[in-house]
Amino acid sequence: MSDEVDKNKGSLIPSGKREIQRYSSFLVKRGLDLAKLAVRPNEAIFRANLQRIGVYNTKGVHQFNEVKWKFLTKSGWGVGSSPVISHGMIFFGGLDGYLYALDIETGEEKWSFQTRWEVFSSPAIADDMIFFGNYSHYLYALDIMTGKELWKFKTEYGISSSPAIADGTIYFGDEDIHFGHLYALDINTGEEKWKFKAEESISSSPAIADGIVFFGSDFQGYGGVNLYAVDVKTGKGKWRSRTEDTIITSPAIADGIVYFGAAERGDDPRIGFLYALDAESGKEKWRFGTETPILVSPAIYNGVIYFGAKYMSFCSLHALDIKTVKQRWKFETEGCDISSPSIADGVVYFGSGDDYLGHLYALDITTGKEKWKFKTGGEISYPPSIFTG
Repeated sequence: MSDEVDKNKGSLIPSGKREIQRYSSFLVKRGLDLAKLAVRPNEAIFRANLQRIGVYNTKGVHQFNEVKWKFLTKSGWGVGSSPVISHGMIFFGGLDGYLYALDIETGEEKWSFQTRWEVFSSPAIADDMIFFGNYSHYLYALDIMTGKELWKFKTEYGISSSPAIADGTIYFGDEDIHFGHLYALDINTGEEKWKFKAEESISSSPAIADGIVFFGSDFQGYGGVNLYAVDVKTGKGKWRSRTEDTIITSPAIADGIVYFGAAERGDDPRIGFLYALDAESGKEKWRFGTETPILVSPAIYNGVIYFGAKYMSFCSLHALDIKTVKQRWKFETEGCDISSPSIADGVVYFGSGDDYLGHLYALDITTGKEKWKFKTGGEISYPPSIFTG
């Protein structure tokens, strides 16, 4: 199957690699019924739900037809976050410091909110409010229909962590060279409920299950690199699991197990590991080694975990049986960079940066065989969101 759409209908704006980078996260496919826009909770948060498993309850796109629309940011810079979908709109952050709200059917801008710094934090939505953070040291709460600021909360450090919302509380991390914090705020007032200090920087986005919030720490800190488990009500640590590796991915939780990827910090930075820990105790159940670092978040479906690994120009997507810890299949891309996978209706979707351009891939979830791919004009570093109305 051809990897390009009809040049008269779907080519991206040729304004340079940097300007059109990661646009494929926001390409809506024709042939889908968008007349009735449903609001499903699992489309209004990074990685589809609080457990961050990356599975969307929708039909998906089994056959690519053509691009429905494309959108150029105000500055022409790239897109900085994954999109979320609600209220008939698609929301995402830009490297130009804006949070954008677009009509999902037309791509028309409904509103935009300007900050002073890039927006890498994917927004989260609850109660007609949208929340996000950035390196301006603020977590913002906006009215979802107008983009009007409702409140903002000043953090000690910058924010790239994508927030999670549960029971009227929003959870997110901040990051500094030396330390980071996990915050819990009231979503209506922005009042701080508690703050947990980690020994390292937090760029990982928190996941929540069974009254516990899980998050990882990255390589900038001192005193080790950890996967933390913190009580959602009290902010007190339940356990932490120290690794010798860098954790910048979001953990994913399924059936009482926490899964996360990491990159070797020692003598060979090309090596990566996928970890599985008991969610209650933090005890390691198994780890799976790869020849390249795992720097993107996994997806989990039907007893299989899907994750990407990358090092320089070597990138691949893996399917691993959770019980046997044996690889079912491996798909290699044509170049460097790879996004976290997203799953819908028997198809795995992910982006890549192939030879400094990029593809959006769709693979059969069972076999790993390519169903289709779409060539973009820039690298795709963030996971796609899937919506069919």
